[in-house]
Amino acid sequence: MNARLNHTSRLTIAITLAATVLAGFALTSPLQARDDSGWLRDHTAALKQAKAKQQPVIIDIYAPWCGYCRKLQREVYPASEVRAITDKFVRVRVNGEEHRDVMRKYGVRAFPTIVFLDANGGEIDRINGYMPAAPFARRVRDIHRKSQRESEVLRQLKSNHESAI
Repeated sequence: MNARLNHTSRLTIAITLAATVLAGFALTSPLQARDDSGWLRDHTAALKQAKAKQQPVIIDIYAPWCGYCRKLQREVYPASEVRAITDKFVRVRVNGEEHRDVMRKYGVRAFPTIVFLDANGGEIDRINGYMPAAPFARRVRDIHRKSQRESEVLRQLKSNHESAI
């Protein structure tokens, strides 16, 4: 009986310890805890907001287990030079494992993948993988300029078309 009680006690302790560790990880997960301000979680809502505001979109497609995804969120997104340029976008973070439809829609094959869309949902560019803050900010700045140029060309074409009618 004593050996059986000892086995049950050890099993109870192991289960309690595992549950505590998992709960602690969930509460301190960097994907949930840091720099969530301004990032949406709903892909569809982000696209609607972008269209209404005529702003480009950043979709950060990540996996909770992905080390580089956590590093992007912990070190890159909070950097002042990155915030300065990403604030010009509607930003949405999508867990690719929970939203396989989004992964299929954008052809995502690895994490992290950051997809940039125009206000109408057309893909402008993407970043596959991790990039440190300074080069990331430069790349996003270039993508934003590209988005602005494309928007201006579309506005001019629409204006020329309307005046020709």
